[in-house]
Amino acid sequence: MSGDFAKLNEAQKKEAKAFINKAHSKGKLPKAAAANPSQKTIFSEGGFRLERRQAVPNDGGARKVAVEQNGPRNGRSTTVAQTKVLPGYPTDSVPPSGKIRNRLQASLKFGKETYIKPQRRLDHDRRVAEGQQQKRETLLKKHNEGIMARAAAGNTRKGKT
Repeated sequence: MSGDFAKLNEAQKKEAKAFINKAHSKGKLPKAAAANPSQKTIFSEGGFRLERRQAVPNDGGARKVAVEQNGPRNGRSTTVAQTKVLPGYPTDSVPPSGKIRNRLQASLKFGKETYIKPQRRLDHDRRVAEGQQQKRETLLKKHNEGIMARAAAGNTRKGKT
């Protein structure tokens, strides 16, 4: 989806949030996030509908779940929330319904697309963060050792004795 999301007032946001919760309780969210090449309206009630969006060929198999307003477009976006399931989920599995619900609600709150990462990407991100933390600790230790060495030599300020 390109462009902005539909602008909603607080009452409409509350309705959309209730719609997302209802779709979650009826078990419709995993069906919307399933790997399927066709675009389809999965669930519709009141002023909103839950849609499975077609995967973009260049996107490596990512799929999207969107909540849209019912009714005519009138030249504006009808999308109120959207999440993208990033490549890496096996085609026979989907993210948990609760995770889809949380990401859709975050998208509704912030007015932009959110992402669901597969576990292997989460594990990779965690390993990278741990490596960066170790690097920071090592550099801090070297920095502090240098300060202590200068102090022991009588240098309390850089360039001065």
